Amino acid sequence: EKEKEKGKEKEAGPSRSAKGKAKEVPKTPKKTTPKKSKCDVRSESEEAEESEAPEESTEHPACVYCVQKKIKCQPLAGRKVCAACHKRKVKCEFFDKTAWAVMDGSEKIVEASWYDLDICALNLEQTVDRDLMEADGKVLTLLDMKSRGVEIPADVEKRVMANRGSIVASYTTHMEHIFTRMNLIRKRTAWTKNDLPESTIGEPEAGPSSRAEESGNKRKAEEDEGHAERGEKKKRRKVVETEEEESTMR
Repeated sequence: EKEKEKGKEKEAGPSRSAKGKAKEVPKTPKKTTPKKSKCDVRSESEEAEESEAPEESTEHPACVYCVQKKIKCQPLAGRKVCAACHKRKVKCEFFDKTAWAVMDGSEKIVEASWYDLDICALNLEQTVDRDLMEADGKVLTLLDMKSRGVEIPADVEKRVMANRGSIVASYTTHMEHIFTRMNLIRKRTAWTKNDLPESTIGEPEAGPSSRAEESGNKRKAEEDEGHAERGEKKKRRKVVETEEEESTMR
């Protein structure tokens, strides 16, 4: 009987173990489509940069003449000279990196100084307007006091009247000095084409005296034209009258 049981166990053993082994076997993984990793993306960008790097290195730097004239520096094939310098029969001169940095910095400093002078001119105009208003107020009070019969010393009257003239004179001198400096900066940086406007003091408007002179001249011209027309009409009348008299005499 024991031998029979052992034989049964032997028959059942491999089947059970086979079942257990079948359960333990892992499932086959599903096939997934390969995705681009971040490393691959970086490698592509690096490749693009590497491809662009030789193009940048092959670019010809602009020479001094072309930079000053703001024209494109076109190098000639097989020569170390650009087209503009070849026409001038001169060798190309190039800026160093330090020179480029100095030029950029100096341009910014000069333009900033121009705008500082412009702000200074505006502030000066505002202060002059205030001073003129105060001077005009003093002149009006002085005239009011004189109209009331108040005696005013001659020195005080001269001071008040001269104050306004001195304000205008100092304003014009200061503004001329500022505008000359601004125009010099504009001329020196004209090759950069920074479009800085030219600074000039506006001419004063025509006063009543000049307008009266203009109107008087116009009236004189009109009167002269009228006199000339009247003289021509009188001559024509005389000619007609003489012709009529001659016809009647005949």
